[in-house]
Amino acid sequence: MSNIEKVREYIKKHKKELEESEEWICADEGAKLTATMDNLALGWKEDEQGKDDEIETVYLYLSSAVRNRNIFPSPGQYKVVLDAEIDNIIEASLIQASFPLTEPTVNKSNYIIRYSFAPHTNPVTIEIPVGSYKGENLSIEITRQLNQSKFASQIPVPYTIDNATGAVVNNAGNLAPGQEQFKVAYIVSSRKFIFQLVDQNSLAVNTPFALHIQPLPLSNQQPWRNYNDDLFSLLGFDRNIVEKEGLYDMTSDTYYLISTTNYALFGPSNSVDQRYTNSLHGNQYSDLRGSWLIVLDIDVLNNNDIAFPQPGPDNRFDIGDCFGVILVKDPAFSNEGMVEISSGSYPVKKYYRNGKSRIKELLITLRRPDGTIYNFGGLDHFMALKFQVKRTQPDKPVFCR
Repeated sequence: MSNIEKVREYIKKHKKELEESEEWICADEGAKLTATMDNLALGWKEDEQGKDDEIETVYLYLSSAVRNRNIFPSPGQYKVVLDAEIDNIIEASLIQASFPLTEPTVNKSNYIIRYSFAPHTNPVTIEIPVGSYKGENLSIEITRQLNQSKFASQIPVPYTIDNATGAVVNNAGNLAPGQEQFKVAYIVSSRKFIFQLVDQNSLAVNTPFALHIQPLPLSNQQPWRNYNDDLFSLLGFDRNIVEKEGLYDMTSDTYYLISTTNYALFGPSNSVDQRYTNSLHGNQYSDLRGSWLIVLDIDVLNNNDIAFPQPGPDNRFDIGDCFGVILVKDPAFSNEGMVEISSGSYPVKKYYRNGKSRIKELLITLRRPDGTIYNFGGLDHFMALKFQVKRTQPDKPVFCR
């Protein structure tokens, strides 16, 4: 066999091997492609039913300690800029938090008491010193300030204020003879505050006086962004009932409740039953929790809540208007230094029907119910948020080579 024929045989042999190999490869790839198409078809069917959407969990850790202190000097408000955008958030929840309990019982958002005698058109304003109080101590301080204002022209001569009780006494230490004065008592068993005028024998008298209480903010406003400065929420007065049962004073923009008898509860009627019905019998209850909740105002996560509106404590706002609220207690009452929150304690969760997209930064503000910002005594806090992010499949398959 010539060299040319040998080359021809060699080429034929390898050509046959190559063709057989191509047939095997094509058969194998065809099987793979068929299986892939079957899986894709199944996937498209599930996607049409909304069962093949991918849910991704994203955690975001927030700390006021890393804020720009030149722009945000208070730990109660700061901005967080994310490294990358978060898209299509359908659920957001607070899973962990730690806040310092430094807020005093009485602060600059709840330190005013207004009262008046007839004709009740020019209420007197007194200021309770900022600080942490227990019930009995707060009642003594309120008594002291009320009597200080009532007897201003007679103190220090001929009377003075007894520091232990807040009562007006003479040089002998007895209650001012022939003078009516305020007495605010705190009933420990029921945690109620009772406002009365008493005589020199510490017996209640029937002289009418009124307490002036600010109304709730208007319904077209976000109530937790508005400001009340009086103490009556802390003392347990329900502003909705006050507005219903009280009389309106346009000059001070307050509703006032008149005590017409020496009965312990406020009411305009002589009948005991009617006094109870028209009084603040359900509103002198207080847990003495100071600013008793923290409103989480996180701008881009506040609204678009698909859950039913839920009224916040004190009925001052709907929780749907903010990201959520955290219940706290006054440190003077609880003797605790920190409030620790976990997902199993008090749920803070928002749902978003259409998803929250292109989240690049968050402005975080920790507010009191009246809208003012917590300072936490300058101490920092920590929060952890959990996002459920929805990633949907495309409607049609897309191939690339």
